Amino acid sequence: MGLNDGVLEPMASASTEKRDARLDELRGLAICAVFAFHAALVFQNDLALARVLSLPALGVGVDLFFVISGYLVVERAARAVAKGGGFWCGAAAFWAGRVIRIGVPTWVTIAALYLGARLGALEGVRGEDLVAGAGFFANFYWAPCFDGRDGCGDPLLSSHFWSLASEMQFYALAPFIATLERRSVWLIALAALATGAMLSRPWGGFWWAFRPDALLVGVVVGMETRGRADWLNWAPKISIGLASYWLLVAAVLARVLSIGGMGVGPVGIAAIFGAVVAGRRSAGDARQRVEASLLRWLGERSFSIYLVHLPILSSLRAALLDHAPAGVVAALAALGAMLAALCLEGLVTRPSMLAGACRRANLRSNRLETSFAGGSLKWMMRRTSSHRRNRTPGARCQAPIFVPLRRSWLFSTVSISCRRGTKRKDRLASAPD
Repeated sequence: MGLNDGVLEPMASASTEKRDARLDELRGLAICAVFAFHAALVFQNDLALARVLSLPALGVGVDLFFVISGYLVVERAARAVAKGGGFWCGAAAFWAGRVIRIGVPTWVTIAALYLGARLGALEGVRGEDLVAGAGFFANFYWAPCFDGRDGCGDPLLSSHFWSLASEMQFYALAPFIATLERRSVWLIALAALATGAMLSRPWGGFWWAFRPDALLVGVVVGMETRGRADWLNWAPKISIGLASYWLLVAAVLARVLSIGGMGVGPVGIAAIFGAVVAGRRSAGDARQRVEASLLRWLGERSFSIYLVHLPILSSLRAALLDHAPAGVVAALAALGAMLAALCLEGLVTRPSMLAGACRRANLRSNRLETSFAGGSLKWMMRRTSSHRRNRTPGARCQAPIFVPLRRSWLFSTVSISCRRGTKRKDRLASAPD
């Protein structure tokens, strides 16, 4: 299901983009709902609790991720275009950052699934499933499978990549959406929501995998929030407890409205989560309660959790169910999924986030310096003097990432310098009084 700025946004550092703790709490809430929903699907034939958890459609946590993505990403695309010295340069910087931050952890996860399938540890994984996930067209691939097509792989191993495909396709359009006027954005959103409400979209059916409702609602809420629209003053402030209540309401609503395939269901769910995000953003500073801190911690790592939890839950159930009680297997599978997510977060996701942020900054400033063990690569792109006058100091980022060198992949420490016209400021700072 989804994630990156929403499912799914990798953890940011202080030197790049400041995270909003209130949105991280919502991400934590969303990943808890998605995790519970998928665990219920995996263990529904083994545990009564799993059957109870599968009654509400807690997979609507993905829609909450989508709203958060729409809320944040178009504004970031607009910022990249504004600072990029032209639309295409800024858009390229935005896309490069998204590919590194989202693509690299996704591809590492898919490579691990492929290796597990080759070694016989994962049964039910097909090469076509993984290709669809790696190419970010999994929503097109899995939609017929959700609708009952035969010959698909095990959906409890790799079908969750459909939401990442939806997000990446949205990222491809984000710079263009960022250039539109406010009225045009409203018209597009309203037209898309009205069309979706008239379609038959049963839960888990074909059109269920194509639902831009939440993304567009997030775009509108973000645009209106940054424009300080007057009507937002009437939006009630929403605590994290109230947000949890509305997520449960949306889950029940999704299950009820899926009867008969009513297309108004995803529209209503998107509207609920749009109100939740708007109300949470106006609720003041995030609380320091234990439950809020735990949700923030989970929200910061929600992308990594999302990538690995479903295949880990499924594979550990298959491996352990004949040797231990179902409750014990479920607990071990949940623990294994969290440990795998923490490994992915520390080794791949967070370094990719940092590399993506630096890459984007360097593309905007048209200067990139990369050095690695065994050699050096320097790429210098020079701006015209008019752009050079507008440079501002940047940051120096260092992150371990995979780099191609002499037809092999090496895991090296790559030092990326995001320096934008700092020489003059350094001279002034070192000058005597």
